[in-house]
Amino acid sequence: MLILTKIYVCALVIGTSLLYQTDNFDLRVLTTGALFAFFGNATLVDKFVWFQFKQMAFFRNMPQSFLHLLIRQSITFAILLLPEFIVLFRYYPIEPQFLDMAGILLFGFSIYYLIYSILLINPVELSKLMIPIFWIVILTTFLILFSIHPLILGVLYLFISIVIIYFRHDQFEYSE
Repeated sequence: MLILTKIYVCALVIGTSLLYQTDNFDLRVLTTGALFAFFGNATLVDKFVWFQFKQMAFFRNMPQSFLHLLIRQSITFAILLLPEFIVLFRYYPIEPQFLDMAGILLFGFSIYYLIYSILLINPVELSKLMIPIFWIVILTTFLILFSIHPLILGVLYLFISIVIIYFRHDQFEYSE
């Protein structure tokens, strides 16, 4: 599952990046491709939540601060996102402008946190998880079409996710 998901996501990022060989650069197209690519990792985040709360349940009883929890999850998500980031750097259509590249990277990173926080609100099976993801993709697509920069979207989604994790992480119970 991990290999097929990463192949799908990287192929989508490469395909979106190669669209710019014959057209002018528009960040909205690349951001939309990144949106669909990073939401393609929903199964990995679902399995991460299952592993974290089922297999590593003893870890919840250990004292840790909220900041330590966020750092640990950020490192895990960064490792999981490493192939996408490498492909994005390699196939970026023009010379990278720092703000645009940082925006897309933060946007992809915040999508992982957003899926994680959705699962903390309501732990559902993967088929039912696609309903809120569908609506978030629709809303985000409209925001991208109105030229909202991916850095702004990334900060917004990261803020929403951190607030949800702060209030829901201690009360979360995984049920099958």
